[in-house]
Amino acid sequence: MPGSENLTFTLTENLVYVYTIAINNTIVADERIRQAVSYAIDRDVIAAFLTGDYVSPIGEPMQLYLTQDNPSYPEGLTPKFDTAKAEELLDAAKADGYDGKFVLAAPVAGQRADMALVIGQLLTNVGFDVELVTIDAATMMADLRSGAEGTYDGGIIVYGISADPLVRNDIYTTASMTVLSLTDTAYEGYQAKIAAASGEERSALIDTYLRYVSDQEAAVWLAAKRQCYVFNSRLGDVTDSLLSIPNRNIDVWNWVLNK
Repeated sequence: MPGSENLTFTLTENLVYVYTIAINNTIVADERIRQAVSYAIDRDVIAAFLTGDYVSPIGEPMQLYLTQDNPSYPEGLTPKFDTAKAEELLDAAKADGYDGKFVLAAPVAGQRADMALVIGQLLTNVGFDVELVTIDAATMMADLRSGAEGTYDGGIIVYGISADPLVRNDIYTTASMTVLSLTDTAYEGYQAKIAAASGEERSALIDTYLRYVSDQEAAVWLAAKRQCYVFNSRLGDVTDSLLSIPNRNIDVWNWVLNK
């Protein structure tokens, strides 16, 4: 569509859907293994695979869907790609008994199945013994919720997003078994404190919480699709409100129709 004379095409910085490796944290209980997975992933490669300019790579600082100009974005954190660090963490985990095997699942057909091949190679490059499994999405999600009974160490999933820094609290919980199979109650402890706070105290707690989430790597976030809009070029006075519509509140009454 870009370049069509009768259409106006706008690609925004708003992120719509995010790709992530949901890790079964009951099986992969050693955070060094989860961290090694994250360091092994070249997110620029993943973003390019997913269609380049229409996708943004995201690292752990952005795992709750924050852009760097979001007031809740933790300063001093950057997306991580460091194969030497991945190898170091993996070797340390192996020295303590980890066999290096990582079973990665993806839906049986489509983009995520192809992405699993790319991720599998990146993990193999740093020393993981990777087994790729393709299965229907419902079975994969059910397995990731199985805790110690699960088969897969991780699975590639897709989530919807918003600008709320706490939007994914629904998976960072032990209250119900989620695709992360968490046993760590610290997440809910942070969430409860944030819910009871306000103002600067709340902002500081969110910063601490996001850093904890980043360090633990319960989920390894990869890349997100960018929101785009296409509208007829006869429309005028289409303001920036169109480009940031988290509540779908668009001031269409201000638009004009040009001849």
